[in-house]
Amino acid sequence: MIRLVHCNVWGSTKIIFLGGVWYFLTFIVDYFSNFFCYFLKGKGECFSKFVEFKMFVETQIGRS
Repeated sequence: MIRLVHCNVWGSTKIIFLGGVWYFLTFIVDYFSNFFCYFLKGKGECFSKFVEFKMFVETQIGRS
């Protein structure tokens, strides 16, 4: 069972990466011991990327 997830939004960068990316959203899941990174053009995308991440994790562990 996942008990701890670390999340961080990093940016805005001084250099535009990957076609307009200004921010990075990172998740570290203690259960998987993995690092997930999402590239964002704006901070307004954080919630939709969180929902995407949550759905991914739920499918991987088979639980909500």
